[in-house]
Amino acid sequence: MEVIADATDLGMLDRLLYFLPTSRADYPVRLHPLLDTTLATVRAHPDPRIRNWARTAGLDAV
Repeated sequence: MEVIADATDLGMLDRLLYFLPTSRADYPVRLHPLLDTTLATVRAHPDPRIRNWARTAGLDAV
């Protein structure tokens, strides 16, 4: 998740996102702040396909 915030290559970012678990429960509590940061980054991304990931993954309501 740390790499996602700094990723500039759209293809790499797209591939990284789909390797992440899609349930908040799959993340240890210590990673929840990092998950929140990752979601904020993804939701603000200029590419609509990247922004759609949180919604598609079911994490948009988090």
